[in-house]
Order: sequence, then C-alpha cells, then structure tokens
Amino acid sequence: FRLLRLAKILRVVRVMKAFGPLRVLVQAVFSSISALVWSMALLFLLELIGAILLAKLLAPVIKDNTRDLQLRQRIWNSFGTMVRSWLTFFEITMAPGSFLQHRYLFDDVNPALSFVIAGYVCFVTFA
Repeated sequence: FRLLRLAKILRVVRVMKAFGPLRVLVQAVFSSISALVWSMALLFLLELIGAILLAKLLAPVIKDNTRDLQLRQRIWNSFGTMVRSWLTFFEITMAPGSFLQHRYLFDDVNPALSFVIAGYVCFVTFA
C-alpha cells in the first residue's frame, strides 16, 4: 500500500510540474485582485460623477415645456434619473462607440454637452 501511495504522490508531483506555468498565471491573477477592485471602484466613482453632472445639466431641458416632447422623453430615458444616467454612463464607458448614439445632444440641446461626454470618454477610456 505504501508503494501505491508513493506512486500516487509522484504522479501528482509530475502533474504539478507540467502545470507550473498555469500555477504562475493563477497566482498572478490572485495577486492582482486588490488592484482590480480599486480600479473598478475608481471607475464606478467616475461614472457616478459623470452621471450626476449630466443629469443635473439636462434636468432643465427635460422640464422645459417649449422643447419637443420626443426630445424630452429621449433625454429622460437616458438621463432622467440618477440610475438611468448612471446606466447610460456605464454603457458609454463599456460599449465602444455607444457615445455616438447621444449625438442628438449636440444637435438638439447644446453642443457643449457633447464635449462633456467626449471629454469623459477620452479621460476614462484612455486613462
């Protein structure tokens, strides 16, 4: 029985040597988890700041009865509440090119809003 146990242990050691590089990769992933958590927290904070900023900037446009109702509804669907605005910013951050669907802000509301979004995209995605 001792010989069988020794054979099993040697087999495990041989397998462990074969997966040495995999073990190094797994260890590297586990070592970088704290950096991942902090970077996700920072990204969440930046998304939250951008969402609050744009929701506050667009609130008067949503309330303005002289504006087109479809435009106001479209802005409300994207930036009307804190959660909607944050989800829009999450989408802008994570989906490449999704900020282009908000180009109507440049045409129908104020060109400066597009520069706010473009600045956010450049700062967050290139940083």
